[in-house]
Amino acid sequence: MRKFYIPEKYNTVIVCDYFIEDYQGGAELTTEALLSRIETQTNNSVFRVKSREVSEELIEKYKDKTWIIGNFSELRKECLFAFVRNNCNFHIIEYDYKFCQYRAPASHKCECVHNDHGLLISNFYKRAKSIWFMSQDQMNVHDSYYGIKNIGNSHVLGSLWEESTLNYLFDLRSRRKDNGKYAILGGGSWIKNQEETEKYLANKNVEYDIIGDLDYNSFVQKMSNYTGLCFHPAAHDTCPRIVIEAKILGLELDLNDYVQGMNEWFPVIEQGHDEIQEFMNNRINKFIDVVFN
Repeated sequence: MRKFYIPEKYNTVIVCDYFIEDYQGGAELTTEALLSRIETQTNNSVFRVKSREVSEELIEKYKDKTWIIGNFSELRKECLFAFVRNNCNFHIIEYDYKFCQYRAPASHKCECVHNDHGLLISNFYKRAKSIWFMSQDQMNVHDSYYGIKNIGNSHVLGSLWEESTLNYLFDLRSRRKDNGKYAILGGGSWIKNQEETEKYLANKNVEYDIIGDLDYNSFVQKMSNYTGLCFHPAAHDTCPRIVIEAKILGLELDLNDYVQGMNEWFPVIEQGHDEIQEFMNNRINKFIDVVFN
């Protein structure tokens, strides 16, 4: 395992399985947008460490720093204990459902919160200074399993975009050319449910294309020219960026009940660009206020 020296100028450390240079998924894009704002708004440089490279020694050595923990499936359980044992100032951004062994409790008769894994994760969350969810819907599911709201450290952050990216989406909307077909997200994890979504549209005799495997700007540019997006995840998707982006771009949407967070986002999107930016600013400012003040 690589050993790290974290220079004194870094008061904050973020731990994630992957960062945007490794994979441009929804979690990584939101993390990067948040870190960009933290670094410009607070003049607080953030040191990035991948989950698999974190050690108990690293946590002990830098226990007095502020820790932000994103996706951590590759973080060893000994490190979870170390954060608690050292009384670290750690904050969690929960992108899915890590108390569940499949990270998707709706995919099975989930009693994971009662097994060793679930108890470890729920205890880790109870000891965090704050937990940030992707949507109120997601927070409610967590609450139904182990009363997360009663802990008093839970907030909604949600998916985030940098201002330049939001401007780009609205520019694409103004130039879009409707090709008469629906888009389906290709690839990704099982939860994106590509094969069943294809069958669904085929049964409805709706013409579609599979889109994916492009850099971010090229992906949203391609999506902007479709009539609609069909997104039917196989279990709860906590705040899917692709759906919000499609709504901003002006596409029709065919969604199932596993798409979370849209009751929060759609009314804001319908108001326009400035309202979306204000909505995100308020959530980012709250995160900064709770974590750094």
